[in-house]
Amino acid sequence: MANPFTKDLARDRLDFNNILSFVKSLSKYKDRIAGTESIKEASLFIKGFLEELQDIEVWIDEFPIYTSFPLESEVAVLSPIAKVFQSFPNLYSLNTPPEGVTNDVVYVERGGSKEYEGLDVRNKIILADLSYAPPRPEKAWLARNKEASAIILSNWGHPQNEIVGRGAIKHVWGPLTLEDVNRIPRIPSVNISRKDAEFLKKLLEKGTVKINVKSKVEDRWVISNQPIGRIIPPQSKSMFDELLVIGGHLESWGGTVTDNSTGIAVILEIVRTLLKKEEKIRREVITNFWDGHEIGEAAGSGWFVDNYWGELNERAIAYVNFDGFGMIGTNHFISYSSPETWGFLGEVEKAVIGKESEKRLPLKIGDNFFLGIGIPYIFTFATYPPEEMEKLGNALFGWWYHSEEDTLDKVDEDILKLQAELHFHYIIKLLNEPIIPWDYVTFIKYIIHEIKEIEKSYKDVPRSDRLNTILKKVEVFQKKIEAVNDFIEEYSDKTPEELNEKEISRIKRLNKFLLSLGRLLNPAFRSTTDKYSHDPYGYSILTKPLPRVYSVLVKLNKYEESSFEYNCLLTRLLREYNYLEDTISSVIDLVDNLLSLKPNYFTIPKNSSSLFRT
Repeated sequence: MANPFTKDLARDRLDFNNILSFVKSLSKYKDRIAGTESIKEASLFIKGFLEELQDIEVWIDEFPIYTSFPLESEVAVLSPIAKVFQSFPNLYSLNTPPEGVTNDVVYVERGGSKEYEGLDVRNKIILADLSYAPPRPEKAWLARNKEASAIILSNWGHPQNEIVGRGAIKHVWGPLTLEDVNRIPRIPSVNISRKDAEFLKKLLEKGTVKINVKSKVEDRWVISNQPIGRIIPPQSKSMFDELLVIGGHLESWGGTVTDNSTGIAVILEIVRTLLKKEEKIRREVITNFWDGHEIGEAAGSGWFVDNYWGELNERAIAYVNFDGFGMIGTNHFISYSSPETWGFLGEVEKAVIGKESEKRLPLKIGDNFFLGIGIPYIFTFATYPPEEMEKLGNALFGWWYHSEEDTLDKVDEDILKLQAELHFHYIIKLLNEPIIPWDYVTFIKYIIHEIKEIEKSYKDVPRSDRLNTILKKVEVFQKKIEAVNDFIEEYSDKTPEELNEKEISRIKRLNKFLLSLGRLLNPAFRSTTDKYSHDPYGYSILTKPLPRVYSVLVKLNKYEESSFEYNCLLTRLLREYNYLEDTISSVIDLVDNLLSLKPNYFTIPKNSSSLFRT
């Protein structure tokens, strides 16, 4: 469903020297942590730059963020040798008594549920490797639930990496509610370098290792500094009702260069370029610079979604995330993005970088709250090829991640320029394509794949008849949406200037239809909660097929069919089936309503499916 009129629109528009200048300026504000002068000054720098531009509204949102500050920590090996490691407390960690916590160490690799099978870790000190699956907060949550006395996290990077990681274990994604407070893992937690962790593992291979852990942090409320810009196209350019959200996190640890001064710098240059008189902007843009990202588990972007929910729900076509740009040594492009965007992204990527990125399902991590509403998420970046990634212990964003070593020498200017151009192409096309370029056939094919994965993984799926009913309805919807795609192609070769008022009215109806599909399908099939709430940070269940169903099936397998727990879980499973079936019925109704309009409202292609006939 490509529209060729924007194919070369973004060529040579960006001033790369501006991007480099922004990176240097932003990286002067080190440890830009919520509640500090550093992030306040960086926010004022951004606001000042944007205010110098024309046709953009700029302000700083100030609101309470519950954050955490490091005070002290210590990790000391007591036996079989005596040795003290450098360490850093995980934020929101439970403070130990002054004498610390002393126990034997148990290594659980990545620290997921499977790694604990067959282990009794009660009153033990856990050693786990840093990873995204599960993420740091979920590791701490699991260790606490297993009644461990503390958890130590190894940093990633090469085996001799001496950098001590920094992070938080809040587990609650975004702003807190009273119900969330008990979900913060109350367990002492500290970080050590990968080098020291490898030393510990070798000691464990020889026998028992006893360790003393001390951690102390201060949790408190601070006031955020979160700059926002809104570009409203002039009446002469505005044509469509939707808006696009772009953003990157301003709160950053350490030297901040690749995480995330480069991402912020690219946003600033894209905004500057979009506001040139010769650029064509057919949709509104909201640009965000998130506070509370690193420690508050994306508290700033979560606050934004909660507070701007109505407008986002009605009008947002996507959220494009900028993070980890221009890392030296990277050339493998990955896109954690919603399946309905994959075709569009691939088309742009082939034009800009000569190949498609590796597509992965979006994780509910970082600033991806928009997916909970049903707004497609786009996050594309360059990382290391698989063989190098293995050597670096899966350090997706570099061995220097979250440290003072994140300095200007870690930038590859060619990769940074390529990523900037790629994202400008994404944005300029999304602002100008008459019909939102989302293909829900791809989304539905993935759902069919996931249903079959459930059936393959669980030979005796409880109430499999209900799953089969969902599958049949999904297949009906697939045929209907394929027919809609055939119809949309009729408009794919027209520029906005070539559209008359009647055609614009029809396209607006089509776009509203596409937005409605996302608002229904994404919360149902890519979440375990409702569209008004947020899943736990980086919840690993969301990487599984049909997360709502999977989250119940893994629990059901632990109980006998006649047990109290089994029957209660079966009720939960049936309700999740009901949700999925109802969602598919609703999107089928949406398609039927679209197609039930009088025949002369939409022009019917001669070769279109009979589904269009009324």
